[in-house]
Amino acid sequence: MGYANASSRFDTHGIRPWVNTDSVKSGVLTKVGMKLTGRKTVAIFMHYVHTEDKPVQDATELVANRRLAITGASRSMGATA
Repeated sequence: MGYANASSRFDTHGIRPWVNTDSVKSGVLTKVGMKLTGRKTVAIFMHYVHTEDKPVQDATELVANRRLAITGASRSMGATA
């Protein structure tokens, strides 16, 4: 399934990456996903989203490129999602 980090832990901490990833893939608002998992920042919430699936990778890339277009910042080679 692609949830290698969470598969060995079935406590609330181990399940949260599943919830983060499934929330994003299902189109749930980030703020709602953060409430469900107890994440306090968007950065931490997104850190636990597993992006090995192509649609999630594509969406992450789209958001990153849009942010860069708005801010005019350059993207370093190592700063991919």
